[in-house]
Amino acid sequence: MFSIWGSETTVFGRHHKEPVLLNVYDLCNLNDYTIAVGLGVFHSGIQVYGTEYGFGGHDLPATTGIFEMEPCNYKGELRDSFRFRQSILLGYTRLSRVEVQRIVDRLGRRQFSGRAYHLVSHNCNHFSIKLADILCGRPIPGWVNRLANLISRVPFLVQYLAPPHQRRQRQRRI
Repeated sequence: MFSIWGSETTVFGRHHKEPVLLNVYDLCNLNDYTIAVGLGVFHSGIQVYGTEYGFGGHDLPATTGIFEMEPCNYKGELRDSFRFRQSILLGYTRLSRVEVQRIVDRLGRRQFSGRAYHLVSHNCNHFSIKLADILCGRPIPGWVNRLANLISRVPFLVQYLAPPHQRRQRQRRI
């Protein structure tokens, strides 16, 4: 039986640890040249229990931006411009499949709605960072979101890259 307070998951009397993988995708061919200096435009998702969880934006109010997909199957859920780069083992979780799903659902309601998505400041990699921390207490490699982190230091670019509904909200506040 599993408890958040310290017991371990057992499967048929054995301690069970489920691998947590980060799946990384190239969003442009330019990554082939920029990766050497630790930069690129990447999408990422977290794979656990045979399901990959990703995050993307849309304009539907009060609706999660988290989606499930077959691991590494970018042709199914992601656009054709995505290209699978690699899977990285981040660690292991002792949480059950049901507990993982509850956490993902809660994150989708509270932090990762589709309208909350921002290309620079709240993207798929930020979701992967959060979920990896919850599941196995490990960070994702810094290079995966390094370009967005650099751009986030330039306020006019952050504003320019915001989805239209976020730009309208900010203009109303001013």
